[in-house]
Amino acid sequence: MICKNCGHENEDGKKICENCGQELEKSDQRDRRRQRRSQKADDEKIVIRKRENRKEKDMDLITVGMIFGGILIFAVAAIIFSYFANLGSKKEETPQKQVEEQVKDNEALYKQALEKADETIKDGDYLSALKILNAIPEASGDFYKKAQKQVKDIEKDVEAKINELIEANDEAKAKELADEYLKANADAKNIKEISSKLKDTEENKDTEDQKEEETSEKKEETPKEEEKETEEESNKSSKNYDKEYLRRTNSYGQNGNPAYTEVYSESDFLNKTIKIDANMGEIRTEPSLNSGVAGYVNRNETYKVGEVYNDGGRYWLNIGKGWISSKLVTGEFRD
Repeated sequence: MICKNCGHENEDGKKICENCGQELEKSDQRDRRRQRRSQKADDEKIVIRKRENRKEKDMDLITVGMIFGGILIFAVAAIIFSYFANLGSKKEETPQKQVEEQVKDNEALYKQALEKADETIKDGDYLSALKILNAIPEASGDFYKKAQKQVKDIEKDVEAKINELIEANDEAKAKELADEYLKANADAKNIKEISSKLKDTEENKDTEDQKEEETSEKKEETPKEEEKETEEESNKSSKNYDKEYLRRTNSYGQNGNPAYTEVYSESDFLNKTIKIDANMGEIRTEPSLNSGVAGYVNRNETYKVGEVYNDGGRYWLNIGKGWISSKLVTGEFRD
């Protein structure tokens, strides 16, 4: 029997420990104690097993819940995405459908416009034909392509006529035709180049004529020069008066009056600092009344002119951010 106090192993039947003298427990007491410990251990095992089973069930429920929740979230997201995708598709398709329906509704009008342009071209009225053709929108598809083809054909015909006039030494009429065409179609590159060359030729010719006049004047006798100077001063005074009168009445080219481009010259503006003499004026994207508006100028603002273009009725002045009419400078729009 083992002593509970010191752990010494005694012979069976001993009541007192040989080592420490402590009274030894009875065997039935020891057995009961061992049974209680064994039962307690078994109870603890049962509790632990139940706890583990409950935890496994809880984990299974959590897993199922997460899977179900993920499926639900995915389904909701798919529904929302599908809704907005369809909404966006409708928004994109709606304008296109509207355009297609509009083109379909206007097919007869486009056909009529092309036929009218053909008739106008046969009559030689290219400018009116251009206005009709340029009014056909790009959204009309094939009608727009046909219209633009006619525009190119017109440009070739006009270019050929201009070259014929140049070969016939009628450069003034050639430039007039080129300038008129550019009013209706400022993007005609070839005709613009021809007009520019004709302009340079005209300026060179004016310079040569001026030199010849100056040479002829030098050959005249002094009395005649003095008489001519007196006459020129008188004419100059009269011309200044006429210029102011023409400005006030804006009657250039009427009743025998000189044209605006005869009263003023390119040298009056080119590389000069000019002042706006009007309450307000438009800045154009191109040297044409048919071009878009890029901005505005106001009275007393000053600009440096880097380029000048003559359209036959006025000079167009390039002030850097676009083109303005020279009449905004010379006072025709002052009042």
